[in-house]
Amino acid sequence: MKNKFVLVFFSIILIIAIFIVLWNIKENRFYNRPFIKYKYPETIKVHNGTNFSKADTIILTLANQIFKIDTAEIFIYYVPEHLNSESMQFYGIVQQSEFDNKKFIIFVNKKLSTKDLLETLSHEFVHIDQYDRGDLKIIGNYFIWKGDTVDMRDVKYEYRPFEKEAFSKQSYITKKLVKLLYN
Repeated sequence: MKNKFVLVFFSIILIIAIFIVLWNIKENRFYNRPFIKYKYPETIKVHNGTNFSKADTIILTLANQIFKIDTAEIFIYYVPEHLNSESMQFYGIVQQSEFDNKKFIIFVNKKLSTKDLLETLSHEFVHIDQYDRGDLKIIGNYFIWKGDTVDMRDVKYEYRPFEKEAFSKQSYITKKLVKLLYN
């Protein structure tokens, strides 16, 4: 009886493992397909300082096709190593230039898969939209959200209103982005 249970248990584990492997193969094939090409305005410039060769097209598509931005200069780099630790890993960070409100720097984690890169950039573009609308401004340890100034140290990351909005919209934007790039 005990041997039969062990055999059934390991059979179930094997079936689950095979399913996970096949699912990952299917997903990797999907996300490694070439993108659909669009014509982007020359007034949107992307400077890619990462090895993510698809980042340029993802950013251009988010800016022009989804957020209807026609003028911007966006730099993308890896999150500086000293910001990541065992307890906290940044997927992405975006900053607006203090001197030019149409210039942005996006930092992404170098360990992202294509799928995670799509989602992370979708999230960061919600912040770019917030900056562009004038709803968000970050100055040092303070954020100004729709006219109210708040010390970031007083509000946990997940409770900050601009993060709540970004998390609530990122899945929808990612789905829209995937449709535009792959279908």
